[in-house]
Amino acid sequence: MTRPKIPTINWRSELAQLDRFLSKDGGVVHIRTTDDSPVSAFSKSLRSRMEYGSWARPWQTVQIDSNNAATHYLCDIINQFETTLDIAYCHSNDAGSKVTIASNIVAGGNVEISDIHVHIPHNIAHLHARAEKINLSIENSSKEKRLGIFILDVNKEESRELSAFRSVLWDKRLEKRVSSGLLLIAFIKHNSDLPEWLPDADEVIDLPAIYSDESARNAIEDLSNFFVLHQLLPTESEANAAARTMVASNSKPKELYANFAATLSNMEKWR
Repeated sequence: MTRPKIPTINWRSELAQLDRFLSKDGGVVHIRTTDDSPVSAFSKSLRSRMEYGSWARPWQTVQIDSNNAATHYLCDIINQFETTLDIAYCHSNDAGSKVTIASNIVAGGNVEISDIHVHIPHNIAHLHARAEKINLSIENSSKEKRLGIFILDVNKEESRELSAFRSVLWDKRLEKRVSSGLLLIAFIKHNSDLPEWLPDADEVIDLPAIYSDESARNAIEDLSNFFVLHQLLPTESEANAAARTMVASNSKPKELYANFAATLSNMEKWR
């Protein structure tokens, strides 16, 4: 496991709603967000909780994110599943495609080439074969471990690939693994139309962009406990004071997590 362990600060309400899925049930969860919601921080924290926590069946996770070039296209998404599940893949089975654009130009000056669009279609039969190996791997290992799929920050360009994800991987394959514990968590914009590629939800959770009175208290308690546990501050009162200051200075969870690493660095430096 290469991802660092990340603490969960607050989010007790959201984690309570997720508890049955994390503990035993498979399913589909929609997490509704706004532009200011801490999507990245929440997903990293939740994946860390799943991968590092003590569960009856340990978690593996895959994340599909339009900000990650490694998951832009369906073949890349399938690669991520194969890597996570440790499925051997023979690249020689792919039919290679070579594209040459405007080669061997002889001109007496500068040449400008623009508005070039190249689309290389997937070898769909081969992708279906790989998808079936993924499906069988999850089915065969479902008594020992579980798989969580995260889908983040989908833009219009990704919608076509996620439609392909649904038709090739999800429909009639991964959706059948829900009954044995597979969990899909998709982050979607609040008050927007649900995309066609998105499976129906078993649970819908809102991810707040700002702290409420209750969530601020929870964040202070979680931060204080973290400071004491890791011996960053010598007393509980000092830890509590530092936690209160941090939450007061960062009214949005997104800001608090963004500044968290710097705060820890300063504490390490001066302790």
